[in-house]
Amino acid sequence: MMLPRQLTWLHLLPANSKFEVVSPAAPEWLRQPLAERSGSSLEPTLVAFDSTSQDAADLKASRAFVGVNCRGLDDEQFRHAGMSEIARYAVIPNWDNPRWFIPLASPNVSSAGFNLYTPAKTSARLKRFAARVAVHSRLPFWYRDQLLIAQREPSPLGSAMTNLFPGQKIHFALSAGAPDGALNRKASAAVIDGSGRLLAFLKLAASELANRLLHREAEVLRSLASTSGVCDVVPRLLAAEEIDGTYVTAQAPLPGGPASTALTPLHHRLLDQFTSGTPIAPSETELVRSLTPRLKTMPQPELAATLNRILATLSDQHIACGAIHGDFAPWNLRLHNGRISAFDWEYGCLEGPAGLDEIHYRLQVGYLINNWTVDTALRELADSHILNRYLSRPNPAARHALVGLYLIDMLVRLYAEGYDNGNEMVAWKRQLLSRLNISPERKEAVAA
Repeated sequence: MMLPRQLTWLHLLPANSKFEVVSPAAPEWLRQPLAERSGSSLEPTLVAFDSTSQDAADLKASRAFVGVNCRGLDDEQFRHAGMSEIARYAVIPNWDNPRWFIPLASPNVSSAGFNLYTPAKTSARLKRFAARVAVHSRLPFWYRDQLLIAQREPSPLGSAMTNLFPGQKIHFALSAGAPDGALNRKASAAVIDGSGRLLAFLKLAASELANRLLHREAEVLRSLASTSGVCDVVPRLLAAEEIDGTYVTAQAPLPGGPASTALTPLHHRLLDQFTSGTPIAPSETELVRSLTPRLKTMPQPELAATLNRILATLSDQHIACGAIHGDFAPWNLRLHNGRISAFDWEYGCLEGPAGLDEIHYRLQVGYLINNWTVDTALRELADSHILNRYLSRPNPAARHALVGLYLIDMLVRLYAEGYDNGNEMVAWKRQLLSRLNISPERKEAVAA
C-alpha cells in the first residue's frame, strides 16, 4: 500500500508500529492514514501534533514518539524515557506539500540532505544554493514545519545502513517522490555520516510498480558493473534487498555536480560508451521486441498499428544497439573532471536502438525547460539532421520513424503508470506522434 507523502517518514520506523495519536488537534490527514496502518507492536508509538509537553509516564510505556511541529519538546525528556535514537527534520516546503525531510543534526548534515534534489533550471539551482547558505546560519527561518522521531533502538532501515557502513553515525534525508496517486511512486533517501558526507542514495519501493522498477534497475546496474567502459560511469550497487517488508536499493553516490542542459560532445561520448555490438535492425532489439506484448495490455489499439508502420519504415536500417538509460535527462547526470555519468536506471534496458536516449533528452529539455511546442519539436528534432548519426541510411522518413519509436515506448510507459490522455505530457506526446510523417511509402519515395 502506497504511503501518502505526509507519511514518508514511516520508512524510518518499524513496519509493525502501532500508532496512538495523542493530540486532539491532530488533523485528519495525520489521523486517518495512521489508523489504517497501525500494526501489531505491543508497545504503541505515540504521535503528537503541535504539542509543547508530553507525559513522562506515557513516554516510558511507548516504543517510539513522533512529533509533528512539536518544537517545544526537549531531547532530554526522550533520553530520560529510554529513547536514545532522536532525529529532527525540516519539512520542505511544508506539511501541505512535504517533498523533502531534511535532517537537522548539524549544518553539514542538513546541507548534504539537499543532494536528494538535482534541479535543472537555473532559478531552482539558485534556490537550493540559498537554502544551503541559510542552513549554515543555524537560524530556523529556512523552514516552517518540523518532524521529530524518537525511538528506543534503531529502525530496521537504520540498522541495515549501520551494517552496510559500520562505525558510522547514520543520518537520513528523505524525498517523498512523485505526487500522491502516481503508480510509480517511491521514496528515496540520502544516507549521510556525522560529518555530512554522502554514503549512499536509497530507493524505497512504495508501490507494486515501483518494486518492479527497482528490481529492474538493480538487474541493469549489476550487468553494467561488469561491462567494460561503462562500469565507471554508472552508480555502484551497494545493496538490493527487502528491509522490513520494503524492497530497498542502495547505490554509491556519483561524484560531481549537475551537467549542462545543452547536449554537448561529453553527452555524446557517454551515449557512445553505452553503445556496443554490430548494428542490427531495430525490430531485433530487446526493447522493441518487448513493445508488442506491452501494447496488448493498452486500451489504445492504434498504437500497435503505428508501431507496425514505424518498423516497416525502419526495416532497411541497421542501428547500433546497446544499453538504453530510459530517462536520460540533465537531472539524472553528473559532470566530474570532464566526464559525464548517469544514474537512475529504473527504465534501463540492456539492448535497445541507439538514439532513443538522445531523443528523450532533447524532448524532455525542450518540453519541460524550453517550453517547446509540437511544431518546434518537429523542426528541431525530426526534420533536422541531428538523428542521422544513428541511422545506416539517413533520410527524413527514418528520422520521423525513430522519433515515433521513442514516443510509442514512452506512451506505453506512461499509460502503465496510470496516466491517461488527459495528462498534459501524454497529450503533447500523442500530438507529436500524430504529426510525424511515418509510412513505408514515404521511405521508398525518398530512396527513389
